[in-house]
Formats: sequence, structure tokens, C-alpha cells
Amino acid sequence: MEQTKTGKLSAIKRLPFDQYSRQSRAAQLVDLLRKKGESFNVLDVGGYKGVTKDFHPHDKVTILDVFDVTEKGYVKGDATNMSFADGSYDFVVSFDVFEHIPREKRKAFMSECARVARRGVIVAAPVGTKENAQAELDINDLNKSIYGTDHRWLKEHIDYELPEMDAAEKLMQSNNLHTIKFSSNYLPAWVLMQATIIGASKYTVLGEGIPELYEAYNDLLPADGVSDIEQNYRLILLGLKDKKDFVTAKKNISNVFMDKAKFFKNYTALATKVSCNLVMAVDKLESQINNERQARLDTEKLAVAQQAELSRLREKYDSSLVIRGYARLRQLFIRRVRSSK
Repeated sequence: MEQTKTGKLSAIKRLPFDQYSRQSRAAQLVDLLRKKGESFNVLDVGGYKGVTKDFHPHDKVTILDVFDVTEKGYVKGDATNMSFADGSYDFVVSFDVFEHIPREKRKAFMSECARVARRGVIVAAPVGTKENAQAELDINDLNKSIYGTDHRWLKEHIDYELPEMDAAEKLMQSNNLHTIKFSSNYLPAWVLMQATIIGASKYTVLGEGIPELYEAYNDLLPADGVSDIEQNYRLILLGLKDKKDFVTAKKNISNVFMDKAKFFKNYTALATKVSCNLVMAVDKLESQINNERQARLDTEKLAVAQQAELSRLREKYDSSLVIRGYARLRQLFIRRVRSSK
């Protein structure tokens, strides 16, 4: 992130917390292997409309995805059968795509990523644990209770089943990659943030505070995983072809971890901020609802008054018609009387 342009830093820090964490971690891993002034060719598999270019400002980033669009740096293709030659890119990265690949095609996906990479592969995906599966069911149920529909991506996770990352690591190793795995998105923090986001998005006044919570998360938990894999929502796999790169990465790996005591201190600070922000936002929402209710009552009172005035005018108008009609009949009667004489 040190290489990110200053003008974009604030916007990047306000990215969704899980997107920021996996992208920043991948950028850190690539930087561990970067010599001063070195630039890489990076392929992002499945990253259309993503932010990989923002996290690799000094690299040439190409996006491969399934959408039928024509844009610079974009290639339409099948991740399980790519058209690129062997070793076409220094690094192949993929963020939260692996779990959306049907289980029977995941081996081909990993093999193709390894084949196209010259130096290494980085794959980030949710971990297939009982805890994560239940957490996704709970968050999806929350989404249905608020919006009446399944959460699009979580439903697909549930249908395809989250990948078992030990199996994914073995797939990398079977393609002659030296692997290192990193945890990301401490599960209680992931549940806290997702539940808050889904609930707050229902109301504009609550949703307005979400970017601020993203920024707080990204500042407080730049390395947001704990050592016990099953306590995390997401895992990041790094596979390297060269043993020297593997040794270099292992040697410098402590640079991408947080001290355990600091991590939980910051997590507590995040949870406190989320709670305080929600209380303030709910108070603001209640005030807005009360103001709208009062405005509606005032409108209804005005409508009642207007209706009463309209009725009065109508009665007056109707009365005047009767009077005018009576006067006309009287004149006609008088004329007839006179003419009969």
C-alpha cells in the first residue's frame, strides 16, 4: 500500500472491508518479492470491475472474466481453459472466485492459474468450515428477513459449497508450487460487519455511515486474520514456483502479520465503534421517522381543513344555485301570469 498514489488512498481505505483486506494482503505478498523499481505483469482471474489495478499501481494488470465487453486490459475467457501461453504473467491472482467455480472444475481452475503464472499464484477464498457454513446461513437468513430474498453471492456459496482449502493447497502443490497460507477476516469480525452492512443498507440514514465503518476496519485491522484457520472466514493461498522466492517470502512473512495482543485490542475498538455508530445512526433514524410522522400528521390536518373548506364552498355554491334557480323560476312564473292577462 505504500506504493498507492496519495490521491487514491482515502477512497481505497473506504473500500468494503473484505475486499480491502484480501487485495492489500495480496499486494503485500507480491511486494515481498519485488526488487527495487521492478514491475510485474499481473493477471486477475475473475476480477472485472474490481480494484486490483489500484493496489498494483506500478504493475501491468490484465483482467480475465466472462463478460462480453471491450475494454483496455480486459480479456474475455474461461478460467478453467485459458488461451494464454505458459508463464505469460509473473503473477496470477484471484479474489473470491474459487468458491464460485463448480466443484468438478476447481482442479482445472487451479491448474490453469499455475500454468499461466511465471512466478506465482495467489488465490483468496472463504474457507469451507462448519463455522463458516453456519455463519453464511445466518447472514443469508438475515438478508431474507430484511429484503425477502437470498443474498446473491452467499446463496451461490451455499449451493456450490465453500472450498476445503487444504484440498486447494494440495491442488497448488500438485502443480509444483511451494505454498504458504494466510488467514484473513476473523470470523466474529466478518459476521459483525456483514450483519451491520445488511441491516444498515435498508435505510439511507444508516447506510450513509457504512464507508466510515469500512475505513475504521481497514485502519484498525490491516492484517485481519488469526492463526487458527477455523476462526477465520477467508484464507489466502500463495503458491510460488521458485524455491528462492518461497524462502524469501517465508523469511519476510512476519511483515504481513499483526501482534496478537494488538489485534484483539483493535478488534475490541472496532466492535465498540460499530456499536456507537449504530446507536447514533438509529437515533438519527428515529428522529427522521418522527419528523416524517409529524409532517404526515400536519399534512393530514391540512388536508382535513382543506376538505372542510371545500365542503363549505361546495355547500355555498350549491345554495347559490338553488337561489338563482328559484329566482329564475319566479321570473318565469311572473311572465306567464302577465302574459295570461
